[in-house]
Amino acid sequence: MTPVPELRLLRSFVAVATAGSMSRAAAEQHISQQALSQQLRQLEDLLGVALLERSNRGAVPTAAGRTLLVEARRVLVAAERAVERTVQAAAGEGAVLRLGHTLTTAADLVPAITAHLATVAPGTRLLALELLARDLPGALLRGEVDLALLPYQELGPELTGTPVAAVALCVAVAADDPLAEHARVAVTALAPRPVHVWPRETAPGYHDAVRAAFAAAGVEPRLDTSAAGSAVWARIAQGPGIGVIAASQAASLPASIATRPLDPEPPPMRIDLAWRTDDPPAALDTVRAALPGVA
Repeated sequence: MTPVPELRLLRSFVAVATAGSMSRAAAEQHISQQALSQQLRQLEDLLGVALLERSNRGAVPTAAGRTLLVEARRVLVAAERAVERTVQAAAGEGAVLRLGHTLTTAADLVPAITAHLATVAPGTRLLALELLARDLPGALLRGEVDLALLPYQELGPELTGTPVAAVALCVAVAADDPLAEHARVAVTALAPRPVHVWPRETAPGYHDAVRAAFAAAGVEPRLDTSAAGSAVWARIAQGPGIGVIAASQAASLPASIATRPLDPEPPPMRIDLAWRTDDPPAALDTVRAALPGVA
């Protein structure tokens, strides 16, 4: 049976594979390049495989090295988490649940989880971290968050996602826009207007939900993805462009923006709860119980 490497060897390998350079990795690890090279040789001798292709241009993982890189990152994250939880337990602290979420889930779903945990698991402290939807899968894989709430998007086999909510969509227009005078806004009335939407590479699930809202009404939208973040709200407030957003966000918008239901009512945006397939958090069922689910 092949011996299990020490964590310091795995940490050194991850540093070099990530930096792509022995010298950069040595500087980041605050050790000499010679010492780092010796550790990598020790790891390769221990496993009996070449892990890096070395050249004057740097160091690139071999096929075996790429496999170890994925697994080593998991091991290091798990080790750090074990130490953190042990120290918390010794200090009498409760568990910390790190929940990654997007802007579209912050208004109602995150507060629902917070309230539910306070009732059924008062010893668990929720740490909510708002990230871009594109960054949440990586944050899960790196162990930076334990769970993630995000609009549905394709996830690799290393992650598991399940639908936990269906969020209604509405139109957002400038408060003085004539469309704001209507109780409901026809989707067809939006056809000539630019639709300010976050780029798909930033928010894939939300972007797809906006497209689906127009497709359901047989309308081809004029999507404008040139703005992102708070700049989208500024564009909508200036007009004549509009936005299609989660209805739950309406209460947090500035007074310069009004929201109205759409006619016909578009398909809701599916929200998933995701976690690492090989490491579901202990609080998974508790969090799922706090969410409305999908009919």
